Amino acid sequence: AADSSGWDFGSGSFTVECFVRFNALPASGNAQVLLSQWSNTTAQAAWFLGLVNNAGTYQLNFAYTTNGTTQVNNSRNVTVTTGTWYHVAVARSGNTMRYFLDGVQAGADIDVTGVTIFNSTSLLAVGAQVNNPATPTFNFSVNGHLDEVRITKGVARYTSAFTPPSAAFPDS
Repeated sequence: AADSSGWDFGSGSFTVECFVRFNALPASGNAQVLLSQWSNTTAQAAWFLGLVNNAGTYQLNFAYTTNGTTQVNNSRNVTVTTGTWYHVAVARSGNTMRYFLDGVQAGADIDVTGVTIFNSTSLLAVGAQVNNPATPTFNFSVNGHLDEVRITKGVARYTSAFTPPSAAFPDS
């Protein structure tokens, strides 16, 4: 999707979430990107949400660029398997960021005091990272399914444990 102010998070609250079902998990040292506004080839890396395999330990990862070119990665260990639907969310409320898997917080709160996420003009990609629109990288489409993708700017929908939605997200 074309660039939008709707995913320019800056220093404000936000929520990025989706349902995901993995057909295959990433190999050690690799990632599967679920949602991103990240393009290394055009120096337009803002953020991405993905699953990383760190030497056999799976981690939810929300990477972002702040303060010029500094890329910050905050990962939280999770247990996932193939063939199961999961609700994945990352939410920032003020100076605190949290990861959630099926409504359970993964790891401790992350202090993001003073963090302003870079305002990219890159495309928004669902299931990939877009370094070149013709050839997305970390392409998730052969490794699983995504459903009910929702990006909410200005609201941290989750700040503690919750029951994941059981119906489609509303259109507004």
